[in-house]
Amino acid sequence: MKKKIVYIITAVILTAGICMGCGSDDTAVISKDDQTAQTESQATEPEQKNSAEATPEAAVDGYVLITEDTIMAPDMDMAPVLESLGEPVSYYEAPSCAFEGLDKVYTYDNFEIDTYPDGENDKIAAIILKNDMVETSEGIAIGDTLADIEAAYGSDYEVESGMVVLTKGDMDLKFIVTNDAVTSIEYDSKAGDAQ
Repeated sequence: MKKKIVYIITAVILTAGICMGCGSDDTAVISKDDQTAQTESQATEPEQKNSAEATPEAAVDGYVLITEDTIMAPDMDMAPVLESLGEPVSYYEAPSCAFEGLDKVYTYDNFEIDTYPDGENDKIAAIILKNDMVETSEGIAIGDTLADIEAAYGSDYEVESGMVVLTKGDMDLKFIVTNDAVTSIEYDSKAGDAQ
């Protein structure tokens, strides 16, 4: 458990240097496995859990997804994320419509990461949760209700084309709600909006 906390803290410190200009808010997303581990840790090591939990919010502005020892957020450089996550289940690339270079899609078991070219680097454009194995730090996952979203985030949101959209800085957190059930969760950069 201590080794996992060290990995998370190390990833946060590295990410802080990458994301200083991301300009967004401080919501985090963690997997259900991470939440279970944190709950167990809270019972035995509350001080270590609290410092590890606070660090991502303090170090990275905006909406972030934390899976095991990988922290990712819209507009972050994809290279360290890809190195940490390893080989995706599938990969796709195509010429970008908004930028000069290639848009890329990395698909993993529980989520997808879309990137956009930014000079020599690829930046994260979107993170799309594919199933209920990954949830936001407030505990919202696919299958939850609009009431669950409001209980976790409040009612200060917009509804656009059937999506509940929370905006902070240059990022959106989007929930598609169909028949009062969340069917999709997406972390989205606004980088391409001005193009």
